[in-house]
Amino acid sequence: MLLGLKEQGWDIREDLVCAATSFGGGVALSKNICGCLSASAIAVGLKYGSVEPTGTAPRPAYSRTKAVLDRFQRRFGTTQCGDLTRPWANDFANRERVHRCTELVRFTLEQLVEVLGQQTESVDWEEPWWDDYLNRRDKIQ
Repeated sequence: MLLGLKEQGWDIREDLVCAATSFGGGVALSKNICGCLSASAIAVGLKYGSVEPTGTAPRPAYSRTKAVLDRFQRRFGTTQCGDLTRPWANDFANRERVHRCTELVRFTLEQLVEVLGQQTESVDWEEPWWDDYLNRRDKIQ
């Protein structure tokens, strides 16, 4: 995923690509959340993230990451690697599984590029309860 952005001209340091290595197979082959989605969250954070622990709601990063997750969920029916690769559960090195994962990465990259290219956030990318949560969270001392 991060390599895909790098290939499109994004300036992504090699150490960050290395940091995402363990996302494969739903994080270390655990078959949890699809690794390309984890990598997309890093990519959004690179552009919209914050180092402030409180006082600044991470809405721009949260909303864009949620948009990618929602689009992925709608397209593939799940975000879980184990469900997405179930036909190859006992043969994860299978060529067809590799092609499936290539499809997942390509789709996620397309969504990520589109979402990151938009200057403003869409209301569709948010959750109604975020305002209350983020406002209360940012007041915690």
